[in-house]
Amino acid sequence: MTLIADDTDNTAEVIRCATLVLKESKYEHSILAPYIQAFNRPGYSTTASEVYTLLGKIYDLRNTRDKLTILQGAKAAGNADLVQIVLESFTKDELDLITRAQ
Repeated sequence: MTLIADDTDNTAEVIRCATLVLKESKYEHSILAPYIQAFNRPGYSTTASEVYTLLGKIYDLRNTRDKLTILQGAKAAGNADLVQIVLESFTKDELDLITRAQ
């Protein structure tokens, strides 16, 4: 759905379709990056903080797996500001686990 909407250059439709998909399957990594990128298209000037807040309607921002998913999506989308916000949301223990896993 999102890829079809993406071909139409209809940003609102990309966001709508991606939101529907992510609500049903929030770990669908192939959808998350285009969703994040859509908020920076012409006509949309959504800050990284606003995107993070919107993602909080889909993801549990207290859950490590959900935050890691957002982090991966933000990196894939090339959104350095969102990457920073997500990194700052991790607890020290979560960051230690992430560092050890790499």
